[in-house]
Amino acid sequence: MNIKISARLLNDEEKKEFGVFVSHSNDNDLFKEVCSELQKADIPHLVDMQIAIASLNFADEIKKLIDKCHCAVVVVTKGALQSSWVNFEVGMLYGEGKNVYLYDPDNLLEGQEYPHLNKFSVFNDINILISKLKNTGYFADLFCYETAKFSKRFFKERVQNLTCPVKLTVTIPNLSSINIENYYFTALVSNFGSYCGKYGEDGVCFQMMDEEKFCPVSGKNCALNEVPDVENYPECVILNKIVDKALILGDDITFIIPLHKIYGTCFKIFAEVWDSKEADRLFSLLKECDVMPSISKSGDNQRIYLSLPDSNWEGVFRLKDMFSNNFLCPGIIEAE
Repeated sequence: MNIKISARLLNDEEKKEFGVFVSHSNDNDLFKEVCSELQKADIPHLVDMQIAIASLNFADEIKKLIDKCHCAVVVVTKGALQSSWVNFEVGMLYGEGKNVYLYDPDNLLEGQEYPHLNKFSVFNDINILISKLKNTGYFADLFCYETAKFSKRFFKERVQNLTCPVKLTVTIPNLSSINIENYYFTALVSNFGSYCGKYGEDGVCFQMMDEEKFCPVSGKNCALNEVPDVENYPECVILNKIVDKALILGDDITFIIPLHKIYGTCFKIFAEVWDSKEADRLFSLLKECDVMPSISKSGDNQRIYLSLPDSNWEGVFRLKDMFSNNFLCPGIIEAE
């Protein structure tokens, strides 16, 4: 069986779908003001009112939006606090582990007990909320290593400038037919923008080595252990990050993966499976698809890694010399 693979930048509609979900009630126009401010700040967002009223199942459509969004804003009004829909959305967001921010300009939450909202951050000023959302982009939690020169703040600034989200879709034939219940797919971004044409020169390398080890090529200490010269080496951005759970629809598995605009991104796809028998079934299917699966324990779960075929699939490459990792090509940007 042949799998299908594609990777491309998000279009405008997808930026909304994978952006900020706005949960609200229609008792006043406050949510419209919030959306207007989000639009001015160029923050992609989506609200449930954009779902067609004639939708067969409104709850299912809401779940799809929440599955895709990377964070959410709950517009706090008297109506929202009493709304079963808003409470439903808040429960879904919390269950999905999404970042949720409460916008409460009228201080309706002050001194009140709303146990289902206590776990979320509250903002009364729209400008502070906008600033927070700008710092909660698709990959706001990416960070690797802090030194005297390489601070978390500086890293995040570089992430905003040097990365963009890419939609990676892997279609595995018959995935939906094997009826596995307790599993999910995700991706490990293992070497992010780590390639360097001056590899090993000037006393630095660009592989994340343990402190007691040295670069196998140059014999030097890892640049990240030696305070990297980040001004002269913009490619020195290396991390080990698991991206959010992939969206699974039928046979399609969709990932949102950070693309380093200059040097691309290495990643590894894997599935976490709770049940050992289900893990065997998924492993067999992946083996039939020739993605060279390997299996290991991950806590109480089974983790199944897979590699994409030795082909160029619309901007996605298999790296034969990097432990069968896969690679997003920065040429995807030019292709758009």
